[in-house]
Amino acid sequence: MKRLGCWLMAVLLAGCAPAVAQGLRVRLWSQHPPAAAQLTAAPTLELRRCAGCAVTTGGEFRAVARGNTVEAGTLRGARLLVRGRYTLTVEGHAVPLAGELEITAREGALQLTVELPLEEYVAAVLASEAGTMRSAEALKAMAVVARTYAVHFRGRHAAGGYDLCDSTHCQVMRPSLVAEKFREAAQATQGELLWHRGTTAAAYYHKDCGGTAERSGEELLGPGAAVEYLTQHGDPFCQRHGGFTWQSTLRKADVAGALRAAGIRAPKTVNAIAVIERTGSGRVRRLQVRGEFTAVVDEESFHRAMGMSLGWSSVRSALYEIQDQGERVVLHGRGEGHGVGLCQNGAEQMGEEGHGYTEILAFYYPHTRLGVTAQGLPWSRMKGERFDLMTTDPERDSRAMRLGETALREAEEHSGVRLEERVTLRIYPTVAAFRDATGEPGWVAASTSGNTIRLQPLETLQRTRTLNVVLRHEFLHLLVDSRARTGAPRWLREGLVLWLSGERAEGEERMSAAAIERALTAPRSQPELRAAYAAANARVARLAGRYGKAAVMSWLSMGVPVGVDAN
Repeated sequence: MKRLGCWLMAVLLAGCAPAVAQGLRVRLWSQHPPAAAQLTAAPTLELRRCAGCAVTTGGEFRAVARGNTVEAGTLRGARLLVRGRYTLTVEGHAVPLAGELEITAREGALQLTVELPLEEYVAAVLASEAGTMRSAEALKAMAVVARTYAVHFRGRHAAGGYDLCDSTHCQVMRPSLVAEKFREAAQATQGELLWHRGTTAAAYYHKDCGGTAERSGEELLGPGAAVEYLTQHGDPFCQRHGGFTWQSTLRKADVAGALRAAGIRAPKTVNAIAVIERTGSGRVRRLQVRGEFTAVVDEESFHRAMGMSLGWSSVRSALYEIQDQGERVVLHGRGEGHGVGLCQNGAEQMGEEGHGYTEILAFYYPHTRLGVTAQGLPWSRMKGERFDLMTTDPERDSRAMRLGETALREAEEHSGVRLEERVTLRIYPTVAAFRDATGEPGWVAASTSGNTIRLQPLETLQRTRTLNVVLRHEFLHLLVDSRARTGAPRWLREGLVLWLSGERAEGEERMSAAAIERALTAPRSQPELRAAYAAANARVARLAGRYGKAAVMSWLSMGVPVGVDAN
């Protein structure tokens, strides 16, 4: 059973409840923000200007951008929030939604941001990015990949107030296209992610690798960006699937115009285009464009320029040869997409040949591990006098043995209880690894589960000068819980740990015991949880002053006397 112990990084009390999986904030119509949108619901939806504002209900609203202001019915403001089950319609395209929708406006265009549960997001991505896949196992593999990609790159649009967009910049997502087979694939792999050394993998994927996968994400991450699970390798499955070949004829004048339109220095009159460098997989890395002067253009810039001006089908991959035909060049290519990570055509073939989704993932992402929580960390065990230390860097973290022994002695002195069982201190190498493995938010410095105290990196804790306090706090949780019988109230356990540790919360005892218990068990907000911890601390301090420390400690095993809860 998971104990409730945890300690916060920035503030003393901000909530130690287990983290709840949160949804993803996704920007809809991110490439072409509309000026207006229709909202319809059966029977009604809720509309408000802020989370705590008055609610306006109705079955239909039209939201319109007026400069940087949103209007919907009688409501007008910089931001409107929509809740309920509803359909969002833009220019005749209807999208059914159930997550909270935030509507803002910028220069006469609506900014539509919806919060979706992760698995609903995955199903919507499958409907768009893997809509033609038939193999159930290939779809499961794609579900894991889409989920991992979302978690790994979550927050790439944090500056704009959302996590991911709905375009190819992140992942194309179309909730209106979700069919049952996509939901089944998401549910069959619910929560599963690809991990590499304790962090989520950069799970790139593409349509067709042309028979050869690209090495280490060079196309996306830049030359020399080595990622050992994104390797260059032959793909016989893609080849057996039939492979995809393409041909594109481009006027040299159009190429010149497209390059200049993209801000690339290029001659006005293009006489010749030639490949001058390729990657190890044979993909084009750099091209030479000759005219009144010679320009060297990297393939990614060339690809983007052609796509923006001439259409994204003009250059489908970087696996191509160039044939000069006077005023035109013809590109003869194979494959579709950047060639990094999972090849969808190859995965489909593997599924049709009877390979399971775990085999598909192992083929396309070697050196990764599949799991719901962080996998692949190289743990080493160090044995101390009274506890074990699990670390990925024994030399760096060995000082935790001495600090832990001191913290345990102090906790025993403060509580009057001796720790009888052997415990484990597990120190995570990064904040991300701690968060992913424990499910705690990043601002929680440590948490205790069973007989294991789980810590953020020592450098992080020492930088905030909280390491000694954190260790003592978590040992006190172990000691208090070792005395507590099943059903001992949380307000008593949490309040005792805070009081015994000498931590003083900012706040007063303004909540009843029952109200504190409800807030600690199922908090409705972080401020409510913070207030509950402060109240538990103050309550135990008052009761210890009245009845004595020994009496209050005895309530852990004997129960709180009748009448005390009501005090």
